[in-house]
Amino acid sequence: MKYPAETYAKAFLEGLEDAGKKRERALVKNFTSLLERNGDLADHDKIYLEMEKLIAKKSGGRFISMEVADKNGAGAKKLTNLFSKKDVVKVSVLPELLAGTRILIDQEKELDFSFKRRLKDLFEK
Repeated sequence: MKYPAETYAKAFLEGLEDAGKKRERALVKNFTSLLERNGDLADHDKIYLEMEKLIAKKSGGRFISMEVADKNGAGAKKLTNLFSKKDVVKVSVLPELLAGTRILIDQEKELDFSFKRRLKDLFEK
């Protein structure tokens, strides 16, 4: 990437605040063109993720990354309800966890309730 994803995200969100409702579409088009010129269009997922983190922080919430082992995500739905409406919760399925859930809050605090971690703890002691 020519610039870090966080730099792109901050620039876009600041521009979005300054732009009126009519200019939003032009801003998105120009931002996409900038990413394409810089060869960073393939990294749009990273940039979008950084935008979500910044939006959560600005609204007084937290960015929660939740990894679940089951495909239907029934347990994740229950856990999602425990967080504030201001929080941004991203749920992803990782079958390699075997069972359980791994939660990362603001990329600082990790809560690992996965079976994979329990097996690792059991055999590494």
